[in-house]
Amino acid sequence: MTSDLPELSSTTNDGVEEQKNVKKERRFRGWFTLFLAWMALFFTAVGIFAGYKNWLRIHDKTKINKASIELIQKQLGDVPSNEKLSLIRDELLKKTKELEEQTSKTLTKTQRYSQQSQHYAETIDAQVAEITQMQARLQLSSRPNTSKDWILSETEFLLRMANRQLHLDKDKHSALSALRAADENLARLGAPHFLPVRQQITNDITNLEQYAEPNIAELSQKISSLMLKLRPLPANDKDINSGEKVNIGEEKKAAVDDNGANSLWSEVKEKAQDTFNQAIIIRKHNKPIQNALDADSRLQLYNLIQLRLETLRLMLLQRFDKEYHQQISLIKQTLEQYYPEEKAQPLLEIMADLDKQNLSPKRPDISKSIKQFESALLTEKNKPDSSNGAEK
Repeated sequence: MTSDLPELSSTTNDGVEEQKNVKKERRFRGWFTLFLAWMALFFTAVGIFAGYKNWLRIHDKTKINKASIELIQKQLGDVPSNEKLSLIRDELLKKTKELEEQTSKTLTKTQRYSQQSQHYAETIDAQVAEITQMQARLQLSSRPNTSKDWILSETEFLLRMANRQLHLDKDKHSALSALRAADENLARLGAPHFLPVRQQITNDITNLEQYAEPNIAELSQKISSLMLKLRPLPANDKDINSGEKVNIGEEKKAAVDDNGANSLWSEVKEKAQDTFNQAIIIRKHNKPIQNALDADSRLQLYNLIQLRLETLRLMLLQRFDKEYHQQISLIKQTLEQYYPEEKAQPLLEIMADLDKQNLSPKRPDISKSIKQFESALLTEKNKPDSSNGAEK
């Protein structure tokens, strides 16, 4: 029995050691498996991140390409079609016809006004001749008492003539001359009760000198210079009519040529790019589209502006202020719409200077001097009566 005990203990120790070894092996395998799982998870996360970055890059390129395509489509959409050009031509023809009708009506009215003015002039001449004859007969039959009566009659005539020259004949200088002559007549009389009349005449002369009358001849000369400066639109405008080809993939093509890689695929891409570049041409329309009009439309546009300038001169000569400014607005609108900026700017400056003019300024009232003179004349006539009554 004593010999069997040591053998049992050794067997027990070996089983314990084997169990420890098995546990260590299992623990090692578990840690190794966990390590492999973590490595797999790490590489999976790296792959997902790399794929996400690649997706973002492709998404950005897609946005850029989409914006480029939209820009090209917009530029292609801005290219004028034959329908638009025909509509513009029809509109110009319609406006030209309307303006011709308006000008014809205006000329008819002008002829009627001219005939009426001629009739009035003939009537006035006949009345002046008749009044002259009546004055001659009156002078033969009765003579004024003193030269003072002649001076007073002449002064009244001059005051009334000044008012007539200003409001009827629209002649500022003749009205000033008549007022100054009337003031000189009253100064020769030296009567104190005519001093208020002289003061009122002086006020009327001051107001009349401050009255700014439009210089019709100078304005007409400006319109003539504008008509001489006006030129038709050029037949060819390189900035508008000439297009610039779109060269797509030019840098890539140069890089391929530098590397010397001329594969079948690269040749196919080059042919496709050349075909695309030849098919699409981008034209710049930062200048007015009217430069793309044909020769007939450009000539009609030039004749239209010339006709409007002639109408403007007619409105100026007739002193129609409202119609005058309306015609200037139409001419400016046409120049800004159809002419390039560098060609229209000098013409627009002249039009702006013409637009500042007022053809119908408010005329000063110089009728107060006549009323003041009539009151003083009545006082003058009453003086002898009162003296005669006192003598009686």
